[in-house]
Amino acid sequence: MYDIGHTVRPNGEILEGRAAPVDDFVPLTRDNFAEYYQVLLERALGVVAAGRAS
Repeated sequence: MYDIGHTVRPNGEILEGRAAPVDDFVPLTRDNFAEYYQVLLERALGVVAAGRAS
């Protein structure tokens, strides 16, 4: 049975409420809460820059 509400991953797997695994886990902690989003942005921009370089 097909449902218009399914989210399908690029590999054809139906997501069904299961999040995709992350490549680089950054936990939100008491020590890094002030700069947490800056850290995430820097890592994301680093991944984008690495993708353009290759």
